[in-house]
Order: sequence, then structure tokens, then C-alpha cells
Amino acid sequence: MRQILRGFGLGLVLVSPALPATAQITTTLICACEGNDPDASIAACTTILKSPAADKATIYNAYVWRSWADLSKKLYPQTIADATQAIAINPKNEQNYRRRGTAYDDMGAYAPALADATTAISLKPGDAKAYRLRAAAEVGLRSYDKAIADATRAIQLNPDDALNYGWRGRAYALSGNYDLALADVSKATALRPNNAGAYVLRDSIDLQTLHYDAAIADATSAIKLDPQYAAAYEARGYAYAAEYHFTAALPDLTEFVTLQPADAHGYFRRGEVFHAMGNFQPAIADYTKGLSLQPNNAVAYVLRASAYKEAGQRSQGLSDLAKAESLAPTDPVSLGALCLGRAHFGDLAGATADCDEAARLNTGKSDLHRDILFGAFRGFLDLKRHEYNAALKEYSTVLTINPKDATALYGRGLAEQAQGAPGAQTDMAAAKNLDPEVAIQFAD
Repeated sequence: MRQILRGFGLGLVLVSPALPATAQITTTLICACEGNDPDASIAACTTILKSPAADKATIYNAYVWRSWADLSKKLYPQTIADATQAIAINPKNEQNYRRRGTAYDDMGAYAPALADATTAISLKPGDAKAYRLRAAAEVGLRSYDKAIADATRAIQLNPDDALNYGWRGRAYALSGNYDLALADVSKATALRPNNAGAYVLRDSIDLQTLHYDAAIADATSAIKLDPQYAAAYEARGYAYAAEYHFTAALPDLTEFVTLQPADAHGYFRRGEVFHAMGNFQPAIADYTKGLSLQPNNAVAYVLRASAYKEAGQRSQGLSDLAKAESLAPTDPVSLGALCLGRAHFGDLAGATADCDEAARLNTGKSDLHRDILFGAFRGFLDLKRHEYNAALKEYSTVLTINPKDATALYGRGLAEQAQGAPGAQTDMAAAKNLDPEVAIQFAD
């Protein structure tokens, strides 16, 4: 991404031999500032910025190159500070806005990223990277139609850049257009067949569309290309778990938390695998570790509450459920989880209110995973309320999305059994064949 700036009044500076040695800006120092070693670049550029010998052009050049080095090391606040200094000196260079916008975007500060990308576009309307940055910010802001439009413009300007297809594919996926998403991420993978990130991006679409075998294959390709790519291990572990291959999932999720020990979601996901296997104490340990990193996660408290209950530690479970309730979640997934937790502990009125609110908030949103989750939550609640026809309907709806969902098969079997309907034992046996421990989650 770096462009050689020397020769444009931004690089080599002649220094008077009369200056003291500590103030001189040598060619070697400038080359180090503009070099590819980020640590050396930051050190050299910092030395230049401290020198009284530096003129305005040299100072500008040092801020530009130090901001590149900052960004390469993911030092986002420093990138923003240095790019801002560069912009103050030269507000007409679109790359400075794009670089600062990239730092904002990577930090999750999507609004200022959007503003910087828009300024970059106004300065250089043909800058494909600026359109792609704006698309990324719009994805973060959930403005998916705008993101698709900007990523499409980036593709028109540069049809050979895989990242342009990747961002449009991500926007398509998040707006529920999975076929278009898969086409885009497959194009990105074809353009960058030796790039692990392209496979991980396609893997994310595989997971969203419940194509778990394809997800495992794509994550495996990514790992072969980059054995340190943490996200690939998490994705493959998730896919293995979704297919009930828990012993295969555990090593991948363990590798993920080894590579990303500060990421709470890795511990939560591994905890869910231990939980599904009936290994409650390791599950509780992982949920606890994750909560130490992300203490306001209502879903994790519900998961740990369930594990405590199933391990015979009901009082600890009730305490966790109360903590989840005290967080007063307002997003549909957390409310759905709270519905399930309350139903597990017998608070059917509270569970009903939570499930109803989760359904209201989720109306009109297309997400296969959420549809499965909410169907399972409501089906379980219906079982607890002895509303077996309603439970049959919820679990059957889940099974139209994923015919191999063990929870839905077992839940439907229980509803059928309660009504004396044929097929109960067939459904329950099929569920146990997929997940031998599936009955645990239905225990009183």
C-alpha cells in the first residue's frame, strides 16, 4: 500500500553540516523512516519529528510514514494521531484520510471511518480503496444497501481486487442474500487462492448458510496456508460442533483460545462444546473465563446457569440467571437466551415475556441461525407449558431449515410422545444418534 514519496518534496532533505550531530537528519535515518520494518520506521520517524532540523515537508513525510507503520502494527490510536497531524499539514491528500479511516474502522468507530472515506472519495472520486473503506464502515453501521452500492463501485473501479468482492459479499450475507454473497466470496477466493483470509471469508458464508462440510473444507484450506490464523480454527471448531463432532471441535477451539487468549468468545464456544458433551465443570470453567473478559454478556450467564443446574448446583445457576436478568438485555438473541434460561428454572411467565419480546425485535430479519435458535427457545417453552401442538409447530419449523438439528428432533419427539402420536421414538432415536447427550438439555 505504501507509495514511494521521495522526489516529491517529501523525502530527502539536505542538512547543513553546521548543525550539531543530534539535530542532523541523515539519508540513513530517512530511509529507515520510510522503510518496511515498522518498528525501525516508528523509531526513525520519531527521531526526525524531534529534530529541530526538520522542515515542514520533512515533518509531514515523517507523520505519513509513521502512521503507515502504526497501522501495520495495529496501533490504531497512534495511527489516528499521526494521520491527523499529516492532514493538518496537507488536507488535500486522500490517502491520509483513508489511512485514518481504516484505523477508525478497525477499532469499530464506524461513523468517523465513514466520514474519512467520504472525504477521500471527494478528493479522489476514482479511489477504489476509499469506496471499499466506506463499504466496510457501512457494514459496521448496518447500512447494507449502501455498503453493497459502494463495494459495487469499488469493483467497477478495480475488478481485480479480491477485497472489494469480499466486502460486498459480507454485506449481501448480512442482508440475507446468501446466493449473491457466496458468489462474491467465491470470486474473492479465486482472485486470491493463496490467501487464507479469502477462505475464512467464504467460510463465514458457509456457516451462515449451514453448509458445514464446506465450512470445514474452507477453514482447513485457510489453516494450511496460515497455521496461525486463529479465526480459521474458531470457524472449523464451530462447524464441527454444529455437526456434533465435539471431539474434533475441541482441539480447534483450544487452538483458537491459545492464539487469541483475550477473546471471550473462544471460551464461550468451547464451553458450549464441553456443555453439550455433558462435561459440566470444564464448561463452567470456560464460561467463567469468558465472563472475566466480557462481564456483561447476558447469554454467557444463562449458559453458565444452565451448566450449574445440570451439574446439580441449582443455587449457583439461579444466581447466574439473576445476573443475566439484572443486565436487562434488549437485543433479541440475549432475550431469547433469557427466555430459555427462565423456562429451565420454571419461571414460565418471565420466559414467555422474554420470548415474545425477542420475537418482536427479530421480526423481518433474515438469519437462519436466529430462526433455529428462536424456534428452539419457543419450542422448549411450549413443552414446559404443555402446549404440545405449539411445540410441534416450532420444532417442525426448525427442522425444515436444518433436518439434522438434534435439539429440534428430540423436542418434537417429546411433544409427539406427550400426545401419544406416532413417530416419537423415531425422532428421539434420530436425535440421540446425532448427539448422544441431547436429552440433558430437556431434563427438569
